[in-house]
Amino acid sequence: MSAYATRAISKYYSGHISRLKAAAYSLDGKDPVFDYPYDLAVVFSALPRVLILFLFNDADEQFPAQNSILYERRAASFLDAECRAMIDWYLFEHLKEAEKGFKWRQDMRKCTGNNTQEGRHHMDLMKTLNKWEVRDIFFEKLDDA
Repeated sequence: MSAYATRAISKYYSGHISRLKAAAYSLDGKDPVFDYPYDLAVVFSALPRVLILFLFNDADEQFPAQNSILYERRAASFLDAECRAMIDWYLFEHLKEAEKGFKWRQDMRKCTGNNTQEGRHHMDLMKTLNKWEVRDIFFEKLDDA
């Protein structure tokens, strides 16, 4: 499943690195300490004290887009492969949701503005979507069941 998530991210964002970059930084992604030879390198805090490094190279004339989602070495001692694969998939879903947030923000500013109740509701929703914490989503899904 982890390879599936990385392939899906590569396919979805191929040729759209500016969208990916905006979505990644809106999810509180940070620049890594070291410089990596990739078109985009972002560090996310997936869980408390669990950092992941997201690396992305956009497609060019010779190679397709590809990415890697790397975990700290110690993460394997308390997150099995299935958990890491789920986090990879959550990252992809949250990147897509963050993009929708950009469109919603633009639409809300054009149509309803920030002064209406509906506009304020959508802006509050976007603040919530921009905070990426896998465990919050997991517990929400458990509560809905």
